[in-house]
Order: sequence, then structure tokens, then C-alpha cells
Amino acid sequence: MKTFPLVDLIIVTYNSEKYINKCLGSVFKESGSFKQLIIFDNNSTDKTRSILIKYQKRIKLICSNKNIGYAGGVNEALKVCKSKYFFILNPDTEVSKNFLNPMLKVMEGDKKIGACQPAVYLLTKKSTLNLTGKETHYLGFDWIRDYKAKVLPLIGEITSFSGSGVLIRTSLFNKLGGYDPFYFMYYEDSDLSWRMRLAGYKIVFVPESVIFHDYKFKTDEKYQPMKQKLYYLERNRLITIFKNYEIKSLILILPLIFLTEVLMLVYSLSKGFIRHKIMGYLNIVINLDLILESRKRTQGLRRTKDSTVTSNFKSVLSFSELNTRAVRIFVNPVLNLYLSIIRKFI
Repeated sequence: MKTFPLVDLIIVTYNSEKYINKCLGSVFKESGSFKQLIIFDNNSTDKTRSILIKYQKRIKLICSNKNIGYAGGVNEALKVCKSKYFFILNPDTEVSKNFLNPMLKVMEGDKKIGACQPAVYLLTKKSTLNLTGKETHYLGFDWIRDYKAKVLPLIGEITSFSGSGVLIRTSLFNKLGGYDPFYFMYYEDSDLSWRMRLAGYKIVFVPESVIFHDYKFKTDEKYQPMKQKLYYLERNRLITIFKNYEIKSLILILPLIFLTEVLMLVYSLSKGFIRHKIMGYLNIVINLDLILESRKRTQGLRRTKDSTVTSNFKSVLSFSELNTRAVRIFVNPVLNLYLSIIRKFI
């Protein structure tokens, strides 16, 4: 039987008392596959930290005195990573038996694979798919792939991975500069996926690897206000397209960016988060120098043209939260037509 390298496991916690015991319980059953179990706690204010302290002999616990966000937490945990690969896992997940080996087999067979995505099922309905990766729209919107799909896809390349659970090549993560800490939360996985593919690496979905996730698009208001989530989603979406596209591509999609932003302002007004949408614009302007520097570093990694990187980007919005009748009838036809025209020039 083939032996695979040991992997470092990284979990970033923040007020995760509801989940962390069961999550670690499932991980401990697979502990023979891990070199280290690294837990970074983002200054939890509930019982999470006291729970984690009980496991100190079995985990490497890093306690932050402030919340530096999910992206920053992963980056800090990586500073003590000693393995060829590491697996990022959300605390609201559980893993299945021998879930790592199928992904390791794939990664060991091809040095150009930067990350592997397992099949993620719903924790509360374990026969129902949560995701098999993420889709990316050419205007930066992203959403989970195959949500509640009836058929599990075959192994193959995907556009983007979900940070709910993913195996990543450590050397590549460091080469790409890790997660962008400015994001704080949301879109850091889509941004890193984009940078991986821009640098000439692949992301592969491996259906034989299985984990379970307590997925909810609408957050628990006590844990995180929905308006705050939408602020980060919208702000980080715009930063992602600005950082990762070539200048020519940005110019080509600029008219649609303006149109989409008008529509998103109307949408945010109707949903009651117009102030947070505007705050996102202001935050981008205030931090423009930082974002420009990040764009410069990203473009310095480029080994692949946008025509290849964006070849599987979606032309229409099909995520349930945005797939309204108005979007299907009026918006999607325009988005689809526009991309079909500019693809010849990207």
C-alpha cells in the first residue's frame, strides 16, 4: 500500500464552541495522517478557547489577542507549518474516514496541481451535496458549485476551491503570498484560486475525498450580521477583479462593471445594506495604495494569459440568491452577449 506524506491541518476558530468538539473528534480519528494539528483562535469571546486548551497535548494552539480575520489567521498558522501539504478546515465541519489519501494521490502525481477540493456534503443532511468547488463569474461574483446536485461530478479541474476544506501545496501558497490579509473574510479562497491559475497551476476536484459542512448562506445574526457579510462580499469582489485581470481585460469589462454596480446599488437599497455597499467603495478608495501594491505583486506572478485563466468563467448569474426573474430575463442575456463579444479580444 502506497504511503503518502503527512499533512498539517489548519483550523481557524472564532466563537466556534458549537462545533469545535465534534470537528476535532472527527479529525482525531484520522490523526495518523497529520504531522501537526494547528488551531489558530481569533480571540474568541465564547467558550471556544477553554475547549481548545483541553486539547493542548494533541494540537498546536495559537491564541491571538485580537481578531485578525480568517485570511490573516490562516497565514499566521502557516508560519509554523512544516509539511509539504496542508489542509484548511472550517470548524463547522467534520471529516470522513481516510479523506486525505485520494487528494494526496492526485497531488503527488502532478506538480502543477496547486490545490485539491474534496466533495463537501451538508453536515445536517449528509446525503446532500454542499459543494464541489466554486464558480466564478467574469464580473467577480462567485458561488458554490453543485449545491444540492443529484449527481456527483467526476474528478477534474475546477475554476476555484472553497476554503471550507481544501488541500494546498505549501510551497505554492507561500510563493503566491498566501491569503490576502486585507480581505479579512470572504473571497480569499476565490482570489487565491485565481492567482494559482494565473501562475500556471491547476485546481482539481477529487470526489473520493469527503467532508461535511454546516453551510448557511444567511448567517446567524448573533454571530455575524448579514449586512457585514455583504459588505465584505461586495468589497472583496471588486478588489479581486481589479487585482487579477490584465489591464486590457479590465478596460474591456469596465462598461459592465459600471452597469453592474448601478444594479447592485439598487439591490443593496432594496435589501437594506446600501450604507455598507457605499462603505465598501470608501474603504477601497482609502486603501487604494495598498490594493495597487497587491495588484503589482499579483501581476508579477503571471504565467498565463487571461484568455486561458477566464476560459471557464461564467457568463450568467445562476446562484440562487441573485438568480431572480429580473436577472434571468433582463440581466443575464446582456451579460452573456457582452462576454461573447469581448472574449475575442481578451
